Amino acid sequence: EDGDRLVAVLITELINYHKKRACRLFLSAGDDLAAMLDHLPAIEIWAADVGCQSVEVGGRPGWSRALPGYRMTAVILEKELDQAERR
Repeated sequence: EDGDRLVAVLITELINYHKKRACRLFLSAGDDLAAMLDHLPAIEIWAADVGCQSVEVGGRPGWSRALPGYRMTAVILEKELDQAERR
């Protein structure tokens, strides 16, 4: 927070896969990328403390440039459905 102005929001979820637990940062918003990235080390420590073996970040491929040490492992494809397909 910057005075009365909210500069960053980060939302995580814990995912229990078959062989590991991960902390997924699935939503981030704000107008200050540096402020968001400043919180990432604390999230990583918390994730390890609650038994996670990894941290995942969902988002556009451009995030890979802002997150050294992370590697892109997936891309999500989406198709908008028109009215005929929704029936």
